Amino acid sequence: MSVCILVVDDNADIMRLMERILTKQGYNVLAFESSLAALAATKKGIVDLVILDIDMPEMDAWPWLRRLKRQIFHLYS
Repeated sequence: MSVCILVVDDNADIMRLMERILTKQGYNVLAFESSLAALAATKKGIVDLVILDIDMPEMDAWPWLRRLKRQIFHLYS
């Protein structure tokens, strides 16, 4: 089974660079410039690791992580 890493950064250059580096290392990478699109993608499957920019225009990291936690809690309850 491949490890899936979610990369979320509103800076497209940084996001693509991280995606390229991680993919070359053999990881399955889901990359998003939008924090809301990334959150929606987490509903479709479990990711093993999240690399998240703290300061995002749509939703900062802390509320994003709280919403992810609620999604995971509902998934397993």
